[in-house]
Amino acid sequence: MIEQVLLYTNLSLLILHEMDAIHCKEWKMFALLNRLSGSLGRNVFSILHLPLFIAIFLLIEYQFDAFFWILNIFLVFHLFIHAILYKHKFNNFKSIYSASLIIAMGLVGAISISLKIFNLI
Repeated sequence: MIEQVLLYTNLSLLILHEMDAIHCKEWKMFALLNRLSGSLGRNVFSILHLPLFIAIFLLIEYQFDAFFWILNIFLVFHLFIHAILYKHKFNNFKSIYSASLIIAMGLVGAISISLKIFNLI
């Protein structure tokens, strides 16, 4: 039960972060996508999330344990990526809200991994 709560908490935070990513125009930080204009960039960036979320929902259904590890390891890594790119000229994730989502995902990911490694969940 705790394992599911942690995973769904992090997945919910990720969904909020991806909604914020559209607001913050995150596609401007990616090679190739950064060449797209405002609405086209937003639309392409949004549509690229469709296969991502289909894969996420299928993994939850059929490979929960694998997805638990994949998501939590990714979100810890994701925190470091955002820290490294903090001064990127197109980084608009500088609000307390944006930073809180990114940090929360990394922390919940690290806690989840630690609890799993030590067989506490």
